[in-house]
Amino acid sequence: FSFLTGNASKLTKWAASLEEMVLSDTTTYFNFLASHDGIGMRPVENILDGHEKEIMLQAVERHGGNISYKSNSDGTKSPYELNINYMDALTDPKSPNIQERINKFIAAQSILLSVAGVPGIYVHSLFGSQNWYEGVEQSGIYRRINREKLDYNDVCKELESKDSIRSIVFNRFSELIRLRRQQSAFSPNALQETVSLDERAFAFIRYHRDNNERILVIVNVSSEEYCIRYMFEGVDIITNELVCNSANMLAYQTRWIKLK
Repeated sequence: FSFLTGNASKLTKWAASLEEMVLSDTTTYFNFLASHDGIGMRPVENILDGHEKEIMLQAVERHGGNISYKSNSDGTKSPYELNINYMDALTDPKSPNIQERINKFIAAQSILLSVAGVPGIYVHSLFGSQNWYEGVEQSGIYRRINREKLDYNDVCKELESKDSIRSIVFNRFSELIRLRRQQSAFSPNALQETVSLDERAFAFIRYHRDNNERILVIVNVSSEEYCIRYMFEGVDIITNELVCNSANMLAYQTRWIKLK
């Protein structure tokens, strides 16, 4: 929803509510965006209102997906699951702006890699898959749209091509995973504190208690460029840029700023 509207306010409010939940040394969150099933609507029941849910439903239908409904006891139906590939849920698969599609998708995945807990990475997200209409047509099962059967040789060829969506997504996603693994502040049990900077930015600080390593995460969920002003100094480990008290945010840019 945040990426469809370019506004992270709902996401920020939800993340702030998690700070009140106490995790032990042996428990943490398991986070995922996409899976072999659809995008569940039940978790947003107390977060998004009817109009906001409708924005998501309309986007899914425009982007070639389907909606599964559940029957209620009063005879009405409610949206239960969005059946669509995650990249195509965020952006129109017919859009000629491939770079924007990829940037938006990677920005969403960067949130998955940044927040407290363990990220669950779906293979089709890692490989930049898109809607598999053939699977739905052959089976009549909506969930097949995100269950494409990959051919090893075909995937290898696409990964070898520097210009293919699969190759670009895989390489950028893999680099973020590599960087994440090197930061103790991204440990599953490292603390998380939400920061309100701009309604277009989802921002929070991850903090490791043992070595005091802190990383300020800023994700621009919008297509707009703007400047973030905040009292901080550090190095963006994604770009290796030194930033102090302000940071320019490109459309759908993620910054992981290791604070001094």
